[in-house]
Amino acid sequence: MKKTKKRLSFVLAATVAASTFVAAPQAYAIDDLDVDPETDQADEESKYTITFTLEDDLEKGDEITIRFEDEYEIDDNIDERDIEVNGDDADEVEVDDRENEIVIEVPEDLEDGDDVEIEIKDGITNPDKDGEFYVKVRTEHESWKTFDVDIEEDDDDDEEFSVDIDEDDAGAKTSYTLGKFDLKGSDELKKGKTITVKFPDDDMLPSSIDTDDVEINGEEAEDVDVNGDEVDIEIPDDVDGDDDLKIEFKKAAGLKNPSSKGDYTIEIEYDGEDYESEEFEIKGSSSSASTDFTVDLSDKSVGANSSYSFEVDLGSKKLSYNNEIQVEFPSSEMVPSYIAPASVTINGSKASSVWVYGNKVYISTPFSFTPDNNVKVAFSKDAYITNPKSAGNYKLSVKMAGTTIESKNFSISGTMISVPNGSVDNSTATVTLSKTALNTPTAITVGIKGLAAPLTRGQDFLELAIPAEFAVPTAINASHVKVNGLAPSYVTTRGQNVVIYPSQDLYANAAVSLAIAETANIKTPSTAKAYSIGVYSSEEREPLFVRSVGVGGVNVPPPVPADAARLKLNVASFTKNGQSHALAVAPYTANGNTLVPAQFFRDALGLSTQWNGNSAVVVSGSTVIRFTVGSDTAMIGQTTVRLPVAVQVKEGMPMLPIRFVSDTLKYTLGWDGATSSIVMYK
Repeated sequence: MKKTKKRLSFVLAATVAASTFVAAPQAYAIDDLDVDPETDQADEESKYTITFTLEDDLEKGDEITIRFEDEYEIDDNIDERDIEVNGDDADEVEVDDRENEIVIEVPEDLEDGDDVEIEIKDGITNPDKDGEFYVKVRTEHESWKTFDVDIEEDDDDDEEFSVDIDEDDAGAKTSYTLGKFDLKGSDELKKGKTITVKFPDDDMLPSSIDTDDVEINGEEAEDVDVNGDEVDIEIPDDVDGDDDLKIEFKKAAGLKNPSSKGDYTIEIEYDGEDYESEEFEIKGSSSSASTDFTVDLSDKSVGANSSYSFEVDLGSKKLSYNNEIQVEFPSSEMVPSYIAPASVTINGSKASSVWVYGNKVYISTPFSFTPDNNVKVAFSKDAYITNPKSAGNYKLSVKMAGTTIESKNFSISGTMISVPNGSVDNSTATVTLSKTALNTPTAITVGIKGLAAPLTRGQDFLELAIPAEFAVPTAINASHVKVNGLAPSYVTTRGQNVVIYPSQDLYANAAVSLAIAETANIKTPSTAKAYSIGVYSSEEREPLFVRSVGVGGVNVPPPVPADAARLKLNVASFTKNGQSHALAVAPYTANGNTLVPAQFFRDALGLSTQWNGNSAVVVSGSTVIRFTVGSDTAMIGQTTVRLPVAVQVKEGMPMLPIRFVSDTLKYTLGWDGATSSIVMYK
C-alpha cells in the first residue's frame, strides 16, 4: 500500500514499529521460582509443581517456557489436559525435543506481581541417576530463572530416609534436608498435626527456630518449637493430604553438626509411627578454621562498581592447585554474566578459570598455586562487580576445601540516582544508517538524549531491536561497537536484537552516543521501505524511543517534536512537553474516525476556538472552520465541505473529526507506537 503524504508515512513507520515492539525482549526476570516434584526418586515419572512471581504482565495466549536439563525425559504427547496454570488448563502446549522444553500459552491475563502456579500432571520422568539438575523458566517478556532439583537414588527401604547437609565438619553450622520418603501404610500429612524430629545431640539445636527457616514438602512450617534435642513442627495447610515427607532446615535455622566426628542418625515420629534416617558421617573438628571473615570494598556506595577482596583461614585444611572456590554474592544483579580470569586473583596469582552462574562465581586456582590454608581472593574493579542497589548490610558466602564460611556484614550506603521517565525528553533522539542501499553492510548510530535510570558498567545494558528484514550476525565483536567513544565490555545478540554492556557507568539524564560500525556486518534489507529500530535499556520498562529509517531511497519523516500534542483513545487528557492536561471528554472513534473535543484545538494547539452545545469554530491564521452539531458538513470560509462523520456532542462538548481539522490546517497527524498515542503538530 503506497503512502503519498508525509503524515501517512509516519503512520506506516509506526505500523512497522509495532511488530518490533512485540518481538523485543524485556530486561526482567521472574521472581521466587520454586520447582517441587511429587517424587524426587531417580528414573521415576513425577508430577511437577512450578511456582513463581511475575515481574511483567502476561496477556492470554502469551507463552511461558519451561526447560528441563537434558537428563529429564519429556513425553511428546503432553497436551493442554496435562498442564494447569493457576488451576485452569493451558490454552496450548508444545514440546520442543531439541531444547527439552515445554512451551505453554497462558489461559488468562496475568499482571506484574501475580503469583503463578503451573502443575505438570503427567509426562515428566526424572533423570536416571542421582544429583542436582536444573529446571529453567522464562516468560514471553522475562529472562530465564533457574532452580536446582535434587534427584535421589531409588531406595526400596521407605523406613530409612536420607540426610543431606552442606557441611560435614564437626560443630559446623549447616542446613539439613531429611527425605523425601513415603509415610507408612495409609498415613497422610494432616494440617495442624505435629511432626517430631529428634537429633543426636541437643547441642545441635538453637533455643528457637523461625518458621520461615523450616519447610515441609517445600512449604513454610505453621509453627516450630525446640525442646532439648527435639523439634516439633506443625504441618501447614498447603501439604494437607501428602503421603510422603521431606523436611528442610535452612542454614539460617541455626542447626550445627555434632561436636565430635562419627556416624549419626536422626529420628522422626509422626502419627504414632517412627522413622529412622540412614547414617550420615561427621568428620573431624573444624574449630581452627575461620568462623567468618571481613570483606573489603574500594567503594561502598549504592550501585557502584567496586573491587571486592577477602581473606579466609581454613585451619587444618589447605587449598591446593586446580581447586575450586565458590563465592556467593547477595544478588545476581551484582554479578556480570562474564568475568575475565585476569580480573580475579587467589593469593596474588591469576585464576586459571572463572565462570558465573546467577549470583555465584566459581574460581579455579592455577596449577602453579602453592597449597595454603590462608587464602586471599581479590576481584578487581575490572571484574565489574557492582554493589547492591539499596543501602543496608550484606554478606558473602564462600565455599572452598569442603568448608562453607559466611562473611561479616559489610555496609552499603547512599541511594541510586534516577529521574522519572516523563522528565527525560527523547523526542529528538536519533537512529541513522551510514548506508541505505539495499542488502549492504551499514553502520548504525544512535543518539540518546537521556536515560531515566542509570546503567552500571558491565552489569546493565542497552539493546537495539532491529527488524527481521535486516541481516544481523550471530556474534558481534565488542571492538566494532562504541558507547560514548569507548568499546563496551561485552556485546551479544538475541535473535535480531543487539545487546550492549557499556564499559563505563552511564548516568541518569545524561546523553549517550551508541555506534555500531559497518565492520559489524549488519546488512540492510533487500526491500525498499521504511523500517523501525527500537532502543531499550535494561533498567526501564518501556522503550527509550523508536525511530524509522529509510532503505532503498525511501524517505522517512523526522522525529516527533517535543511540543507535539499526544492523545490516547478513551483517555480524557493530552500530553505536551511531558506535561499532562485534562480534557472535558475523552477522544473516541465513530465509523472509523477519531473524534476529539473542540477544547483540544484550543488547549493543545493554541488555536482560537469557540464552542457551545450546538456549534464550534476553529480559527488558524486566515482559515476559519465552522461546525454544526449533528451535521456532516462544515464551512471553510464561505465554502461548504463534506465531513467524514457528523459532528457529535457529548456532555455539552462538540466532538470534531481530528483528521479533517489536521488536513485543512496543514498539521501533521500520526501514530506513535512507542506510547500508543495519536500525535498532532505543525
